[in-house]
Amino acid sequence: MHTELAWLKAIAPDLMGVVTKRYQVLQFINWMAPVGRRTLAEQMKISERALRTETDFLRSQGLLESSKSGMVLTAKGLETFHGLDHLMNQLLGIKDDEKRLAAQLQIDHCLVVSGDADQSGRVLDELGKTLNSTLQLLLPPGRLTVAVMGGTTMAHLARQLTFQLSAGRELTFVPARGGLGEAVTIQANSIAAAMAEATDSNYRALYVPENLSSESYESLIKEPSVKEVLGLIDKA
Repeated sequence: MHTELAWLKAIAPDLMGVVTKRYQVLQFINWMAPVGRRTLAEQMKISERALRTETDFLRSQGLLESSKSGMVLTAKGLETFHGLDHLMNQLLGIKDDEKRLAAQLQIDHCLVVSGDADQSGRVLDELGKTLNSTLQLLLPPGRLTVAVMGGTTMAHLARQLTFQLSAGRELTFVPARGGLGEAVTIQANSIAAAMAEATDSNYRALYVPENLSSESYESLIKEPSVKEVLGLIDKA
């Protein structure tokens, strides 16, 4: 696939640019529908005139339709958008980015989606949906423990998980770090609880401050309740 894309870029770089631009229009409409042209142009940071050219073409192909509420993708548009996912990931270099990032972090796998999360919360929605579908594929059936970190991104992703994830699985979400000392809503404990609620699963909390002296830490981890949760985290 990489070789074929390189050939296509060499012989028709303008074509690849057009494909990418129209795919991104479909992507933003899918995220924001129903959406007006002015709002969409602002989000995509292009002129309304340039956007009108693309949306008129996509409408002529039966990929989107307009109403007083704004533009939405048709059934054909949705099918086209999702059908192009793999090709566009290759074209935009997302798979290569995933491999490089995983190697840098020394982990087996990571997920990257296109877009700027600082400009649109829809990017995090898409990342959450990608996470949910990936976990559906990767997690084996049976009893499983999933460790989660804290932070605003993870808090957002938790809302995109679905109860289908627990079908055939007995999931227990646990925090991968202590939870005291930061906003409650973005603590790993809170996110583990949110993921458990979204997937109709279980969770265990770990109420341990992160900045402890060695003496306090050694004393605290001997507590039965803390020791039990730490054991679950080790097996996650």
